[in-house]
Amino acid sequence: MLLVKKLKDHTNHFQQNITSELIQLLYSQATAAIVGSLIVASCLVYGLYGIVPNEKLFGWYALMLVVMLARYALAKVYFKKNPPPTACTLWKNLFIAMSALAGVSWSLVGSLLMPESSIHQTFIACSLAGVSAGAVPHYSGSRVVCFVFVVPLLLPFAVWSLMQGTMTHQLLGLLTFLYLGLLLISCWQTHSAIYNAIKLKFENDELVNHLTSAQNEMAMINQELNGEINERKLAERLLRESEEQYRLVTDALPVLISYIDMQLYYRFNNKAHEDWFSKSLNEINDKKIEDVLDRTGFEIFKENFAKLQMDKSITYETTMHFRATDERYVSVTLIPHIKDGKMQGVFSLISDMTPRINYLATHDSLTDLPNRSLFTARFSQALTRAERNGTEMALLFLDLDHFKNINDTLGHDVGDNLLIKVAERIKNSLRDGDTLARLGGDEFTIILEKINAESVIVIANKICCALRGPFKLDGREIFISTSIGISVYPGDGTDMQILLKNADMAIYRAKERGRNTFQFYMQEMNDKIIKKINIESNLRSAIKNEELEVYYQPVMDIASNMITSLEALLRWQHPKLGYISPVEFIPVAEEAGLIVSIGEWVMRTACRQNLEWIKNMDGASIKPRMAINLSARQFKECNLVERMELILKETGLSGEYVTLELTESLIMNDIEHNTKVINKFKDLGISISIDDFGTGYSSLSYLRRFPIDTIKIDRSFITDINKTEKPDDAAAIVTAIIAMAQSLKMKVVAEGVETMEQYAFLSKLGCDQIQGYLLSPAVAADEVSNFLRTPFSIEDYFKLNRFRDFKNNPHDTPITPF
Repeated sequence: MLLVKKLKDHTNHFQQNITSELIQLLYSQATAAIVGSLIVASCLVYGLYGIVPNEKLFGWYALMLVVMLARYALAKVYFKKNPPPTACTLWKNLFIAMSALAGVSWSLVGSLLMPESSIHQTFIACSLAGVSAGAVPHYSGSRVVCFVFVVPLLLPFAVWSLMQGTMTHQLLGLLTFLYLGLLLISCWQTHSAIYNAIKLKFENDELVNHLTSAQNEMAMINQELNGEINERKLAERLLRESEEQYRLVTDALPVLISYIDMQLYYRFNNKAHEDWFSKSLNEINDKKIEDVLDRTGFEIFKENFAKLQMDKSITYETTMHFRATDERYVSVTLIPHIKDGKMQGVFSLISDMTPRINYLATHDSLTDLPNRSLFTARFSQALTRAERNGTEMALLFLDLDHFKNINDTLGHDVGDNLLIKVAERIKNSLRDGDTLARLGGDEFTIILEKINAESVIVIANKICCALRGPFKLDGREIFISTSIGISVYPGDGTDMQILLKNADMAIYRAKERGRNTFQFYMQEMNDKIIKKINIESNLRSAIKNEELEVYYQPVMDIASNMITSLEALLRWQHPKLGYISPVEFIPVAEEAGLIVSIGEWVMRTACRQNLEWIKNMDGASIKPRMAINLSARQFKECNLVERMELILKETGLSGEYVTLELTESLIMNDIEHNTKVINKFKDLGISISIDDFGTGYSSLSYLRRFPIDTIKIDRSFITDINKTEKPDDAAAIVTAIIAMAQSLKMKVVAEGVETMEQYAFLSKLGCDQIQGYLLSPAVAADEVSNFLRTPFSIEDYFKLNRFRDFKNNPHDTPITPF
């Protein structure tokens, strides 16, 4: 029973020391965490100033300062008192309480301080994500501390996002929950690594104490050997037993235990040396350590050996080579062996600290391939060798074709198993010495050294062929192919980033050519192609992600000074790429066939919005029409009229409040067919307008055949009226267009009117309506309602400056929407 109690007391003391070490780690990192929180909180106050109520904002900031000062004071008191391990529970609970209070304080940002602006919401989301991510390394000394800080911090924001009702917020909420889970898992794993490291430290300390105790015991036995012969024999027997036990213990330990004399010869080595050095003990024992250790390891050992004192041990960490290709990060403890007041030698304990951590830091956990970090290091080494030897080196960038479909249809488990099989086939297709790495997802990279174009082609073909065969997973056959982009040093670049970028560009060329192939990088793959691909890729999800928005530019009737219609103009604000001009993305949408669905969305959105304005204007003498642009691709759709009729029924808007704008070049192509389509629109009560008139090739004889209601003079003619060079030419053209339209009983709208002089000139000629920055740029729907009800003179619009000045804002540069 006494032995059991001693063992129990020893275990409790051991666990208490570990807990005390973890608490000390938490308090030692508290200051850095507090400073980081203060910086993020200050940035939040600066970014949200004027966006949310200042009293709330500064109240929260004051609360954060109080909490941070309290946490800082607690850390100072802890280090001042330096409490013993027996008091660790109290200090741990205090730290947990303060961390929970800090987490609750941060949670107020994700609930009470959320602004309406999506940009500021994103700002808050990024700030909370940064604070929570930073908490993991600082608070991983305790899973409870990390939990009580991170969960209150992120949970309110996640719940708030889910309660907003929009798909974007719901996705953000789900991602926040996922992010929270990943942080907690990371904290769990990090805590385990820290706990095991501290535990190993104390275990090594106990081993050192055991060895020291054994050393003292041997010294006592040596003293007794000076006695009688029988006592000496007994002592020798005890010593042999002790050595035998000592050998059994040391051979069972996974650390290197050695005894080295003052001439630096190995006199004792445990069994672990055979595994680490791949040598027998006979090849190590009685050898000089400089003949066994690598040069760096020996020099560091000799330096620390010289520092040894008789009553102190030394512990240091370093990297050592135990075999030609075996480098380890180790902890070395040197314990002096003292006899008769003189050091006789030293005990050396070498333990491998982080073999698994080092491996995970440089390898992909799924495929066991080098990850981006190790790939970067090996690429740098290969680049140095190629530069020194004057040889070529190829970088292959692999992307699995349609891999997303497999994840979406068969699940991520099947996708992960497929990636493992793909990695095996690719690896079997390479030469010894080639580097295959997984950068993430379904992207792989390969480094080929000492190659030429022919050998690269052979390897690339071999990889493509290897992946064409079926993969048998979960009782089904799965087929996958790859697109490979290839860049070559030094012709395609001289550093990793350029070569990687060029190989990535080459992948797109391979995909354009049907996938399941490879392409070398060529110079003509310029930024324009990349931008086009990026725009098309992002455009496919723009509507779903609510990135597209319809703006409206007012059109004023000169005679009544009333806003009689609004033109719907498409805008795209990408969350990462920023504002993308319609001049850039509309042609891409046309080419990719996306313009049909986007155009239909614009028509439905504009019609629904116009009906809302009309309902709010009961009793008004003039109710606005909605002008919508039709692209050439849309106009070619065989069911365009039926789709428009369905939209009118769905939205409840009458056709008399809709104008469709067509370009001259569009209607002049296949006149017979277009006449029929336009007449069908007219049957629905829809008006037809010719946009950008004067820039096409209309013939008056053909123009008379179309039931056109309105002609819009292109902005270029209006702008030229104020130019100093040949203003009379522009004025004559505008005069002729207005006269022609009046003779054909068509209304005339002048686009791009920006000055009072242009307005006066058009009014004098009898132009019916104007549109341009003199009135307003295209604005969001909520700004339109401000000026639909009351008539104003043009001077009022100009003097009152009712609308924002967008001329210096590149997002609202006058552009043709379609």
